Amino acid sequence: MSTTKIKAFHRGVTKKFTVTLSVDGVVQDITLDTVLVTFKKNKNDAGTVIAELADVATSGAAGKALFTLSTTDTDIAVRRYFIDILWNLSGGDKYVVYDAEIEVLPRISIA
Repeated sequence: MSTTKIKAFHRGVTKKFTVTLSVDGVVQDITLDTVLVTFKKNKNDAGTVIAELADVATSGAAGKALFTLSTTDTDIAVRRYFIDILWNLSGGDKYVVYDAEIEVLPRISIA
């Protein structure tokens, strides 16, 4: 369903990534859907550290959800986080299309 592999990134930097959504190899038009990335310290936490909606208007017809995490979004504690990406179809169906652990790395330029 998803062709993304999100790698570790440094704290306090802009992080951009694209998720391409398909079903049985056929890219889907997601312009009417929402795609959400969520970061949590622990899988069962009620609250989130980052929750960001993708831009699906720009390239959604080609199945691309474009994420931009700002420097404020990524100015979080250096540690491992659990993330998932949820595809909410306009018809009401929901799919987790990516689920992983990601490392936020320290920057020597931040004291």
